[in-house]
Amino acid sequence: MSTNPKPPLPRYLQVAHWLHDQQRAISAREAADVFGVSSWSIERDFARVRGLSGIVVFDEQRVPSKGGQQYLLRVLQIFPYWLDEHQQPHQQLASSWDLNAPLTWRDLLCRPWCQLVARHQRSIDA
Repeated sequence: MSTNPKPPLPRYLQVAHWLHDQQRAISAREAADVFGVSSWSIERDFARVRGLSGIVVFDEQRVPSKGGQQYLLRVLQIFPYWLDEHQQPHQQLASSWDLNAPLTWRDLLCRPWCQLVARHQRSIDA
């Protein structure tokens, strides 16, 4: 008997992993059918996935649809992350983030500029 079962991933992370597995651009309507929820709920999940800029690399497309526009989302890569006690994802820091190590393209593309500036300031002060 397990005293502390591991909780399932939040749905928006499940959606992100599913999108990555599909390896193609997916509409909210198609994802909603798979997850058994409304398109509106999946749109919210898509928005949360877009907010994971340090963890998820994605491509978004706008296509005309029924007199309007439809957004398609494709997840290209998911970097390693860990979940805190509130089920919020945080990127696992690679050794390249050490002060003595040079920055990688991944650092430059995926890290917020404020983190890069703070790292640069710490390296100057050290």
